[in-house]
Amino acid sequence: VLDDRWDREIREYGTINMTGFRLVDTSRKFVKEFFANWKLDSIATQVEGLSGKIRFSSSGVRKNFSLVVVRNTPDGDMTKIATWYDDKGFRPLKKLNGLDTSGKYDRNKTYTVVSIQEPPYFTSSRPRRDSEGDEDNADIIYVQFRVSADGKYGNLNPNMIGGWDGMVGELVRKVSHVTLGID
Repeated sequence: VLDDRWDREIREYGTINMTGFRLVDTSRKFVKEFFANWKLDSIATQVEGLSGKIRFSSSGVRKNFSLVVVRNTPDGDMTKIATWYDDKGFRPLKKLNGLDTSGKYDRNKTYTVVSIQEPPYFTSSRPRRDSEGDEDNADIIYVQFRVSADGKYGNLNPNMIGGWDGMVGELVRKVSHVTLGID
């Protein structure tokens, strides 16, 4: 769930385990003013934005930002469970073991997540720091990340087995278990 509002009225996902990012903190005074004025200096390399200070490196890559990870509970409430930082990665509020014990999955299996390269969110050659977990603590649930073979999200393609190419095709052919797409 990627939403621009912290919407407590979402109830149609009642029994589905949904996780998403709250991109905009609408309770902040600046955000309210930003929505009212909607002015942005296009020349600045550091401005106050809806998600906090917006800074760019000399190569144009956004730096120093975070995303709030939320979970939609069965009764429709959204609960903050973690924060993702561009420099520190995924940081849960509490230990992930037992976060959702209602799901049935094979604990002796490594699940494959496939994506296309989309810096800074997903790259095949990310520098490692000793303080970081294995792909942002994904080793806790035995997940292997890899880049899609053809680097595409997926299109109908009658020449491919299953009729799709890209990440969608890998799901259809059961080459991967999950796809990660960022747009």
